[in-house]
Amino acid sequence: MSRYTCELTEVHIVRRISLASVLVSLAVTVSAKDCSTSKGFTLQQSQQLSGVFVDTSHATLPGIRIQLLSGKKVIHDIRTNNQGAYDFGEVPAGSYKIRVLYGDHTFCAPLIQCNSKECQIEPELAINPKNTVTVR
Repeated sequence: MSRYTCELTEVHIVRRISLASVLVSLAVTVSAKDCSTSKGFTLQQSQQLSGVFVDTSHATLPGIRIQLLSGKKVIHDIRTNNQGAYDFGEVPAGSYKIRVLYGDHTFCAPLIQCNSKECQIEPELAINPKNTVTVR
């Protein structure tokens, strides 16, 4: 082997070792909790559940599939319209959850706040951390 060939080989080894150490030193987090299904909420009386979903920049979200669940049973399965609006109609008193289905669970389910008279569904859907990758 010529001296030139040995130097190229050493350079390739150094590059491979450097690349390997960079890859090993990266801490990648991918195991965040899926939030595509809301926490349970209880309607104390029958009420209309409708609204508009937007993303964190307040752009409307058309075509988002949302389900109203009672236990594990799907009560309503609808999509938002072109303006991001949804309407479950009049929902009887009971315990429910909302699941958001879009892509690979891109969005978290909305926050729902209830009092003795009604429940309010937060319009802003956050990005699901299950689908984010953090490199440290």
